Amino acid sequence: MGRFLNSFTVGLSDTSAELYEINPKPEAEEDALFPLLNAHAERLRDEVGGRAHWYRLDGTWFVAVVGAHDRRKTVESVNRQDLHRHGEIELDFSRDSDFKLIQRAIFDALESEIGRSDDYWFDNRRYRKRVYAENAEWSLRGFDVYPGVKLRLDAHDGLTLTLDPTLGTHSSKTLADYLADDSWSRGRIEAELDDQFVFERPDRRTVTLVDILEEPVSEVEVEDGKSVLKYARQEYGDRFAERIDDTEPTVLVSFDSGDIYSAAPSLLRYAPTDKRPDEVSQLAAFGPEERWQRTREFLDVVRGFEIGNVDVTVDTDPIRREVSRYGYPTLWFGRDEAVKMAVGMENQTRPGQKITEEYWNPIKSGYLEKFGPRRTFGDLIETALVFPDEEYEAALEAYESIRNYTEEKLGLRLNERPAPFAYDVEEDVAELREVSEPFDITLGFLPDFDEESYYRLIDILDGHPLQVVTQTGIEDRNGHDEDVVENTAVGLAAKLGVVPFTIEGQLSTQAYLGFNADGGDRGTASAVMLSGETNEIIYRTENQNPTNRSSVTDRSQAKKIVRDALREVVDGDRSDIDEFESLTIHRNGFFGNEEIEGIEETIERLRDTEYLADDFEWAGVEVTHRSPHRLYADEGMPEMGAHARLGDNTVVVVTSDAEQLPQGSPQTLRCHVKAAEGDFDAFQAGRDVFFLSELNWGSPSKGTKDPITVSLTREMNRRLGHNWVSNLRYPPF
Repeated sequence: MGRFLNSFTVGLSDTSAELYEINPKPEAEEDALFPLLNAHAERLRDEVGGRAHWYRLDGTWFVAVVGAHDRRKTVESVNRQDLHRHGEIELDFSRDSDFKLIQRAIFDALESEIGRSDDYWFDNRRYRKRVYAENAEWSLRGFDVYPGVKLRLDAHDGLTLTLDPTLGTHSSKTLADYLADDSWSRGRIEAELDDQFVFERPDRRTVTLVDILEEPVSEVEVEDGKSVLKYARQEYGDRFAERIDDTEPTVLVSFDSGDIYSAAPSLLRYAPTDKRPDEVSQLAAFGPEERWQRTREFLDVVRGFEIGNVDVTVDTDPIRREVSRYGYPTLWFGRDEAVKMAVGMENQTRPGQKITEEYWNPIKSGYLEKFGPRRTFGDLIETALVFPDEEYEAALEAYESIRNYTEEKLGLRLNERPAPFAYDVEEDVAELREVSEPFDITLGFLPDFDEESYYRLIDILDGHPLQVVTQTGIEDRNGHDEDVVENTAVGLAAKLGVVPFTIEGQLSTQAYLGFNADGGDRGTASAVMLSGETNEIIYRTENQNPTNRSSVTDRSQAKKIVRDALREVVDGDRSDIDEFESLTIHRNGFFGNEEIEGIEETIERLRDTEYLADDFEWAGVEVTHRSPHRLYADEGMPEMGAHARLGDNTVVVVTSDAEQLPQGSPQTLRCHVKAAEGDFDAFQAGRDVFFLSELNWGSPSKGTKDPITVSLTREMNRRLGHNWVSNLRYPPF
């Protein structure tokens, strides 16, 4: 099956840039330096053409121009400074400074090109490059929905442009409509409409609302004594000015550059990014054929333009090089006698049939039921049962189903009669708080899932193991509650340390440390370590590790987490590791610079100790969602394991059960080797992520997207980030 990326090769007729030296050299403080450099760049662009941006070379600030029409030696600029032509440089896009220069030039030029069109507009925010159609395709629940495409420029084996179709949503009402609505106070607008607005004018822009003034647009002056209203009529034309009521209040908005601008609320439409209606997300779940068709349509919009005197061309054929597929891993079941499951082997649960990719997950469940988990134990599990008052019989019935499965299929023995507690009876709650520690695990029975009850149970149990099942979860299966019972039972067992199945002997390093940090009011960092050989969880954090509302930790926090993990594994009895030979650290999201520095310092300090082997190797791999890179197949969906290499250090891989998706097309996981000491490459990093995504112990009958190192730490953070939770003493499958 042929496979390809939604990426296209970008060609430039000239890959050089002109450097202009600033004389005298700028000595402004950092907060004033970049506005000054931007002013120089704007001045130079106006004088010599092309696209200009500040550029740092050997510690000196320059202004670089791509596509200049004029090569004059000196340009008078702002702040009594001159710009002197320093010379020409050939751009090397493997250098970060050179890539950022051409990236800025390409997107600025593309914005100008599309701005001349009546059919599209360009959203050129710093971290969000998108093209949208001018006309809405749908209207629903008070929003107009516009077809668009996400853009990403990369430098790997040359420049490539990636296009991924999306949908944009703008409120059908303007900000002036909200202000005129008595149910929307100014305080409510500032609190709830805190996302982006689209500023409707000839060059449409995305802005952020800063303030709502008392003065009307007819009185606030913006330029040369012109009011906001008069300026709009003169600069934007009657088509826009006629929308404005001269009595509406002036608002202040901020552009991506940070510049503050006075505007009329009649020209602003609320454009949420994460708060759009669920129906829009469903509309955006394009199948592969429709998604690819939309990609081709937008390719026609962006495939040819100019940066000054430099021609930019975008190839019409998608990239197929270095696009391949990882094979499925081999899974191992059975404690006493190891049983192997692999694609192409005979299906031992259905003699005469082969194991196929199409039925991989159902076969996985069948093997677990027939041969049992890879690692389990036979001790009696002391169990408590919590439930709403007057729901004991229903809770006990659910418990019996789960107990029977764990005993027959997993080799675990739960109490025949669990200790009962009603979580809405104060006396029972008080007693449970006192005695929760003697129980190995508590089964929580809820009529329906609600977060308040769930987190309250975690609080009551002080973070001791909890498995929840809901009455609606069982009933909503239309008579097929076996998978609910199975997933609940297997999740319960995994929380106690049972290993349902493994991929032992197929991973690249000795251990894998999942690491995650969340922002928010109770931002926390969590970590979990998995043995690369036995796949057992050999370390995890159990308490809050505050991040001061940041999605990255500082150097000391990263050092502590890695140091504690390495020491506890070697000193403890959870594994046979007596010294570490190799380690991969999976970061859910992006590493902060201080995180990498903290990890490197910790490893350097431990190198001459009993914790690390003399030839110890490690890699830090970023595992990120929402990559715009998608994989396509010439026929149908891309298969699980399909991947593409994006340069030496990055791979994108399809890990979800792609061919079984009811709608849409799979997003890839981006695996980027951020730091490494030793023989690591992106290919093996992506393969490990794909294989570890198979350890979906909490729901073996379903496919999963994330590797276990990422999914567990994300769920740990979600729980520990709640105000009621301080401890979590189990892996949250």
